Amino acid sequence: MISLAALPLRFGDPVLALSTTNKYLAYGTAYGRVILYDMFSQEYQQVVEISEEYISSIKVTGNNHLYFAIGDFYCAEVGPFTKDSRPKLSHYNKVHTVDDCGNSVAFIYMDTCCLIPTNGGNIYLLNFTQQNSIIYDPLPPSTIPLDYYNEKILTLQYKSTGARCYSHFCFKTGIIEEIISIGKEHGHITGVKMYRDGIVFIRNFKSLNLYRYDENDTQNVFEIKTNIISYGLCEIDDVIWCGIIDKMSNLTVLKNWEWICEGVLEYEGQKVQDFNYGYPYLLVIHPPYLAVTSDSFVYILEITSK
Repeated sequence: MISLAALPLRFGDPVLALSTTNKYLAYGTAYGRVILYDMFSQEYQQVVEISEEYISSIKVTGNNHLYFAIGDFYCAEVGPFTKDSRPKLSHYNKVHTVDDCGNSVAFIYMDTCCLIPTNGGNIYLLNFTQQNSIIYDPLPPSTIPLDYYNEKILTLQYKSTGARCYSHFCFKTGIIEEIISIGKEHGHITGVKMYRDGIVFIRNFKSLNLYRYDENDTQNVFEIKTNIISYGLCEIDDVIWCGIIDKMSNLTVLKNWEWICEGVLEYEGQKVQDFNYGYPYLLVIHPPYLAVTSDSFVYILEITSK
């Protein structure tokens, strides 16, 4: 892999949302800063310097649009990109409170932002294209939202018996679809995400596992001896790309869950060891690019394979 750029971060203002295409990279921070970077021209544009709340989700699209969510305040759209582009705001039609914001998560899929309160509040679905906000019933009790994909919310559900399971919550119908029950045999699970054929998760910090809907089975597709810091997924046509970074700054790229290449995160000829603050480090991939956040920089690399 070839190191292309290292975008400096402000001290104490970690990246909380990251997105990339094959032309642009965008990120949002804890203090509400939004940055857009052009891979080709290497121009660095500050879209927003500071916001009322943190950037809870961000999405840059292939048609040169940028969507991002500011806490539970509102969402914003920028595009098509020019040097004079300014965010166009879309509100949720709800009253903002500090407690609600701290207990809400937002996910952007395609041109829609899904705002999910974890304290029993209503779910808000905001469509950027149609410029409307729709209110749905809250999550079921004892349910934690993990991801949002194609009108379904992936949740971790705690049952009255003490058992746990991953489920789809179809908020438009209120139907809960149980996917897989979780027991001690599954170990410690983190980083759960949805993709078109199932869910992906990290087990015991050292292996990447798939659960495919059609096979009703779990498969280990990647394993290392050191801990995995982060991973990212990208679906392009019929191909699923996955990028992984471990605590030793080793990078691995999978294509349709098969190894394709690996490398080391380096900057100016030195191995990067910049994961000490305990931030939520993020990785995104969209060939030919891969980006990863650290304590001090957002690193951009070009994927190369034999």
